[in-house]
Amino acid sequence: PKSLIIACGTMSTSDPIKLREIAPELNIIGTYPDFEHLLTSKTIIEEHKIKLSIDNNLNITKDSIKISHERMKILILATQATCRSKYVLDKIKNYRPYIDIYLEAGNEIVKAVENDDVDSFELKKYLKSILEPYKDAYAIVLGCTHFPFAKKIIRKVVGNTPIITSGCEVAAKKCYEYLSSKNLLNNNDHQANNITDGQSINTKYNITFVDANLTRNRKDTFLRLLNTNDTNYNINFVKDI
Repeated sequence: PKSLIIACGTMSTSDPIKLREIAPELNIIGTYPDFEHLLTSKTIIEEHKIKLSIDNNLNITKDSIKISHERMKILILATQATCRSKYVLDKIKNYRPYIDIYLEAGNEIVKAVENDDVDSFELKKYLKSILEPYKDAYAIVLGCTHFPFAKKIIRKVVGNTPIITSGCEVAAKKCYEYLSSKNLLNNNDHQANNITDGQSINTKYNITFVDANLTRNRKDTFLRLLNTNDTNYNINFVKDI
């Protein structure tokens, strides 16, 4: 494969170094609950007067964040395992002298998404019970790949103030940048933008869905989210650990 995205926040944060040791020749991209991209945005810098310094590896140094007036409040909403992971705890430790970073486990969201029940009264009640203190947060980072499917109801609960972002967006950007730098991008999108009405693209996309608990409901949910009215997909379901 050209690249491999670990589409699970818990798996990505459990042992990211080991993942790369398994296949060092493969470009592996995890979906982490990272928030650094928020700190480099022009809006953040202007509103909070953050001064950033960059090290030789183009990383924000841990002692570089200075906020002149108010402390920024960020919530990482993830699974319990992700919230307890060494990766996340080490990451936020570097920023806590300057930013108020909170961790909140939302495992019930996972169940609601897998049961295709994200609009339920029960989920809304649950979200209110855990998100009420964060309505004034600058940002809520969704640290589980299930959570973006509940973004609409999360927005209803917290209101319009917090930015809601996810590791999925960052992973997609990293993947695009990598493929672009290696000249590995598929040109089908360019082709699609230049076809006329009545023409079609014959390219088939092969997708393998692997799940240890491969139920009929999970298959149906995946197919619904993928919008399989598009006939350009060849989908293979595999039950495996």
